[in-house]
Amino acid sequence: MDLTKSLYDARSKSGKLQFKNYFTLTRGIYDLIAVLDESVSNQPYQVKGI
Repeated sequence: MDLTKSLYDARSKSGKLQFKNYFTLTRGIYDLIAVLDESVSNQPYQVKGI
């Protein structure tokens, strides 16, 4: 967990660790989104449309 946290801190924009309950990947016009059941938050992920 310490290694994961240090890598996440190094790559985060704010330099502060912020766990989230989703992963997103954009390829061209497609957005791939995965939301985790067991997570730090119960907030749903909302896709912002055009």
